[in-house]
Amino acid sequence: MDDISFTLLDVSPDLVEQWRIAFEQHAPDMLGRTITVIESELSDLAPPASYFDCIVSPANSYGRLDGGFDHYLALALAPSDPDGRLRRSVPTLVAQSELYRRWRGYAPPGSCTLVPLRGTPCATNAHQCAYIALCPTMRVPQDVRWNREVVYNCVWSLLVALDEHNRAVETGAASTSDAPVVRVGSNPGSDGAADPERQGDSDAEDTSGRAELRPSPAPTPTKIRSVLMPGLATGTGFVSPAQCAQQTALAFKHFADAMAHERKWRSLSWDDAHEYFNEVAETYRSGTEPTEVGNGWVKGWWTG
Repeated sequence: MDDISFTLLDVSPDLVEQWRIAFEQHAPDMLGRTITVIESELSDLAPPASYFDCIVSPANSYGRLDGGFDHYLALALAPSDPDGRLRRSVPTLVAQSELYRRWRGYAPPGSCTLVPLRGTPCATNAHQCAYIALCPTMRVPQDVRWNREVVYNCVWSLLVALDEHNRAVETGAASTSDAPVVRVGSNPGSDGAADPERQGDSDAEDTSGRAELRPSPAPTPTKIRSVLMPGLATGTGFVSPAQCAQQTALAFKHFADAMAHERKWRSLSWDDAHEYFNEVAETYRSGTEPTEVGNGWVKGWWTG
């Protein structure tokens, strides 16, 4: 993980400050070395600071990039096209095509899916971004404070996906499966949506004027060395800046520990597992909840 640089970016000064506090508390060696924290909008970044191999999308489970940070990400990645309606739909179609290939269209909250952009109409973009990391924090837009560890799970899944991707590239085992190509029609009556009956038919002629996905040979995968990540679930999800930041830093801390101590993590004891659990649980516990959890009954549930 030391060969990847992460930029944590958000317009919220509270979240930016909480990120700094959390990493200073849990992973001080990462802050300033592999982790950079910036208060800014995506569009305000100037080259070369605006270039990233991968940008994280705090998406919904169906890959629709049309709200919050995803909306601005889609605008940044969308290809040039006279028809603005179709142009804005292209990044969503690219993402949904990969989600269907990997998850049959529904990626569970807390998962991470790397969406390659090379070989798609989004390949040439202002951020030189080659991959989107889709990390759904919610099934559909909603308050997700009930899902108390979703930020930790998303960040952990992201780190695993990045590590596996880079290892596969190094060994030559990275997937070169077909990448989606979006063909955009010019019918003025088009609503910009892909025809579900035609979406999987690579031989169908594009006569409807709708945006359509067709498979195309994908370029050779490349290593991901720089990642941009916004706050996760802090908008529509209503997760507090402090909880988001704490779970983000803990996921980085625990993942680094897992990478450094393979033997331990291959056969974790319950004592070790509860130690990691308790650190994460402290990010959402109220004053009425227990300060330690071990084998036994906790608030009516058996944990051992």
